[in-house]
Amino acid sequence: MMITIGITGGVGAGKSTVLDFLEEKYQAYVMKADEIGHLVMEPGQSCYEPVIALFGRQIIKNDKTIDRRQVSDVVFSHPELLEKLNQIIHPAVKQYIREQLAVKKQQRQKICVVEAALLLEDHYQEFCDTIWYIHTDEEIRIRRLMENRGYTREKSVSIIASQAPETFLRENADYVVVNTEILHRPDGRLRKESENMRLCSIASGSSGNCIYVGSDNTHLLVDVGISGKRVEQGLNSLELTGKDIDGILITHEHSDHIKGLGVIARKHQIPVYATEGTVEALSHMNLGKMPEGIFREIHEDEPFEINDLTVNPFTIPHDAAQPVGYRVECGEHSVGIATDLGKYNEYIVGNLQNLDALLLEANHDIRMLQVGKYPYYLKQRILGDRGHLSNENAGRLLCRLLHDNMKGIFLGHLSRENNYEELAYETVCSEVTLGDNPYKSRDFRIQVAQRDCISEVITV
Repeated sequence: MMITIGITGGVGAGKSTVLDFLEEKYQAYVMKADEIGHLVMEPGQSCYEPVIALFGRQIIKNDKTIDRRQVSDVVFSHPELLEKLNQIIHPAVKQYIREQLAVKKQQRQKICVVEAALLLEDHYQEFCDTIWYIHTDEEIRIRRLMENRGYTREKSVSIIASQAPETFLRENADYVVVNTEILHRPDGRLRKESENMRLCSIASGSSGNCIYVGSDNTHLLVDVGISGKRVEQGLNSLELTGKDIDGILITHEHSDHIKGLGVIARKHQIPVYATEGTVEALSHMNLGKMPEGIFREIHEDEPFEINDLTVNPFTIPHDAAQPVGYRVECGEHSVGIATDLGKYNEYIVGNLQNLDALLLEANHDIRMLQVGKYPYYLKQRILGDRGHLSNENAGRLLCRLLHDNMKGIFLGHLSRENNYEELAYETVCSEVTLGDNPYKSRDFRIQVAQRDCISEVITV
């Protein structure tokens, strides 16, 4: 017999935590109305043509998909269009969920879970066996929105106030799940909200890059430019496996950042987060057949959440389709990954301020590059504004980022031909010590991330 659980609750209540618990602990089949809303707007799906008819053909991107960001911008200032859009999307989402439930019942699925912001308002209780309301104290919800999404207190309060009142949700729910500071792990044990973050280089260099960043509860990879076997070995050193990885963040499509992506993502069905331009570039590369829906499109300067981590992608100057660096936050802690930079500017400095830990590119020594064996065009590419950061410039950038609470710095993405570890370390340290800042290099834990083996772990 199949049971269908309907999940509702306000923003910041921790619904994702409950969904993850049910999925991983009890193998529940989870459907999120918001994700299905995106699906039904894809080419060939039921809402594709009606949405285009409503907004006009200018919302169609080059790949024939609907530009959801453009749609969002329009409805933000035109509430009447939002209402019309909801009249198209909501019935289609509800019908899709009904059909999937019928399929899962035939497949003898034991537990199905449906999550929707307007679960009660749209009468999902018609086909849900039980309704769970996820409750969290308002002050905790405000704090989560401020810490995880960067909202002001005023904006957080306004968003919460615009949602259905708690009395309505409690009155119409069969169970109230209280989710405050104590959360459940997928393995059934209790956990507290993350108190620590970890940053570790599994491999970093011109021949391949793979970085681990995570909290007590969530584990991410940034790039997979090495073999799946080496990734697993690195994760094992951290007492993790590929099954523990909650997402892969891709900086850009160059082979030293993605050549192992297809294997590891397919094997463990790990969501892959990348910009639209990067996803498009990856579609033309030899990754093998990727599972449908595995790519999650992200946008520069638009933070998003993966469990208890908030990821902030920011634009970097590099000769790739749409490259980004990442700032990852959990509560009061934050780490940054910034490689493949031709130069730095105030925008990049701003995105890397007040970090607890940083992996920063120190790609080449300028003199080694100039007298080396590379052809002239390649030297110019590396030295250009969309190339790579030299040891000297890495040190100068680091001078802008140091502060009293910085716990550790990795120097990464060293060129095999145009740099070596001791030179990179000494050059960066010299720039810090002699630079226009109150610090000496010995004040900080600075180390080189090695090409072929896992680094030490920086815990913040």
